[in-house]
Amino acid sequence: MKPILLLWLLGSIGFGLQSFSGEQAIPQHLSEWGFFAGNLADQQPADGVVPYRLNTPLFSDYAEKLRFVKLPAGTTARYDAREVMDFPVGTTLIKTFYFPADFRDATKGRRLMETRLLIRNESGWKALEYVWNDAQTDAVLEVAGDRKTVRYVDAAGRTHEQTYVMPNLNQCKSCHNRNEVLMPIGPTARQLNGPLDYGTGPENQLTHWQKTGLLTNPASAGQAPLIDPAVAPAPPSGTTPPPVRWPSGRVSTSTSTARTATAPTAPPTPAA
Repeated sequence: MKPILLLWLLGSIGFGLQSFSGEQAIPQHLSEWGFFAGNLADQQPADGVVPYRLNTPLFSDYAEKLRFVKLPAGTTARYDAREVMDFPVGTTLIKTFYFPADFRDATKGRRLMETRLLIRNESGWKALEYVWNDAQTDAVLEVAGDRKTVRYVDAAGRTHEQTYVMPNLNQCKSCHNRNEVLMPIGPTARQLNGPLDYGTGPENQLTHWQKTGLLTNPASAGQAPLIDPAVAPAPPSGTTPPPVRWPSGRVSTSTSTARTATAPTAPPTPAA
């Protein structure tokens, strides 16, 4: 995208360069951020980038998600029992949407569709959207949204082809909206109060965040709120995606397992 057009689009949705990070230019490629080590498509977190999962992730047009958080060095998030954790200025929440080639067999690979960033600066949270190229070598900044055709085999062995819609930056606020303010909605105590394997066996995420200095003043896992089992969805079926391999060689399964996918009955809407 030409710089003049990019600046015009960013300005038209209230996302000027000054509101992003002083006079720093917005990276045009996801790789420029340095969030991942090694092959970018492997989504292996670099030092200081921590994977997390939600107990009840939103449905997103049959796509699966990888989630990560990066805080500025030397900072911590403040625990909140009811709302999203109070993340410090400079925090980035990272979410990659992908489709397994075959929901029955994670070894057959996956196709990354988009990576969304929520970045906290002095004036609030800002959203950026990066769309993955067909070669799966990098993702490119996209302000106006995009559509791509994706094929996959669901957990019952049926092959599907669908148009996956990626939102423009204005549409991000349709989900991440608190009193007309763009905000994260996922990383609450209720959603994080569950296990994740960080390479040494499952550990409660709130406990891990406290032990590693990511979170201050948390309640113990036993005191933190839980998802009500009466309203929580059934456990996902299928196979787990390839595990995250940390730079030190540790292994972490950083996302939910694949859900049973069936053909959409209506044109898909932008995923949240």
